[in-house]
Amino acid sequence: MEKSMSLLAAINDKYSISEEDLTTNIKFGDTDISKAKAYFSQIPESVTLQHYGIDSIGQSEELRKLCQNVRTLDVAGNKLTNWNEVLLISQCLPRLEFLNISQNLLSGEFPDPGDVIASNVNTLILNNIDATWKDISQLQKCLPFLEELHFSLTDKSNISPDASQWPSLKCLHCSSSGLSTWQDLHALSQMIPNLQSLTIVENPIFSFGDKPEMLLQELKCLNMSKTCLNNWNELEKLRKLPKLCDLRIKGIPLMDGLTESHRRQHTVARLPMIKTLNGSSVSETEREAAERAFLRFYLPREDKPARFSELHEVHKDIKPLVDVDLSPKNIVTCIITFEGRKEMRKINVKMTVGELKKSLKEFVGLPLNEFRILHKDPVIAHGAIPVMNPKKFLYSFVHDGDEFICEQWKSNTARPPRFKSRNLRN
Repeated sequence: MEKSMSLLAAINDKYSISEEDLTTNIKFGDTDISKAKAYFSQIPESVTLQHYGIDSIGQSEELRKLCQNVRTLDVAGNKLTNWNEVLLISQCLPRLEFLNISQNLLSGEFPDPGDVIASNVNTLILNNIDATWKDISQLQKCLPFLEELHFSLTDKSNISPDASQWPSLKCLHCSSSGLSTWQDLHALSQMIPNLQSLTIVENPIFSFGDKPEMLLQELKCLNMSKTCLNNWNELEKLRKLPKLCDLRIKGIPLMDGLTESHRRQHTVARLPMIKTLNGSSVSETEREAAERAFLRFYLPREDKPARFSELHEVHKDIKPLVDVDLSPKNIVTCIITFEGRKEMRKINVKMTVGELKKSLKEFVGLPLNEFRILHKDPVIAHGAIPVMNPKKFLYSFVHDGDEFICEQWKSNTARPPRFKSRNLRN
């Protein structure tokens, strides 16, 4: 069973170095051991203590002295249960900017933070903890300058309507958190009025409601991959978000049945404001090509979307593409000749010369080793040429209208004499 310890004890256990270690393992020459110990005992700016059994912070004054320079603290997967301990961490680490307390046992009512203010913390990771949106919103009292929050794997879909506003927050990750309706998104926009980046992967959202223009007015980046969106009209509502320009929408039901190129083309054509789609920039050249492909796709169909009329006003010269089959022909028609007899045959050029010869055996009436075939191309005046390689494929040299001349010919199957090597040792 994992033993419990304080944050202070865990830091000392992982990062501190004793005088015995210095004198035993490190050669300093004339260097003062006390100065070397002070140098090597400095705690790094980034501290990672995942799954250490931490359940408290320990002696706060000593922790403050030890961690003066710590900017990043990762204590995910520990045993912290009290929000007061979390607030004390931010108080004891004055330069802390990044804090990860995911997978701890934090739950219950959020305490009044009092005068605890962590003015430097700008990123907080709270994935997979038992807390509500109302609890989390109260953190803004002690983290007034937080810009990025990760609150995923929570299954807490109901955002409290009286949740405190968090004006400093600009980036929110809440994947797999049970968000399912446009009301949830509306509540988010009220709670975080200046949100610029939102990740809602693996949430069952399928609609943006009747007035999406009321949502997320400052949003620039949206990742809604693996959601339940299954309607193009719902997707086009994103055009009403005035600043949205970066979108990720992989793995949604709406794209099922479309090829990868059609998925991108249709999305680019329907959302003219998107500059980055699924991580790739959308150039003006790509946009024009996507819009033209979109128009050609719907031109012969009756179920034309509203976007079709808009784009048709821009690209009035669009006409259906001529259906031209550029694939190579597999069947050609050739003349087969043997001793004055001629026959027109359709031949599959994927056959080899050997397979063709077997198919002509009945027409010739001779065993395979008693006739050969010659190829004659009427376009090139070089006469008939024997085709000797049985493994050669016909598509490499045969065309429509060519002639195959069969002639009686007995191949010399006798093997050349084998000579025994002399024994030079004799």
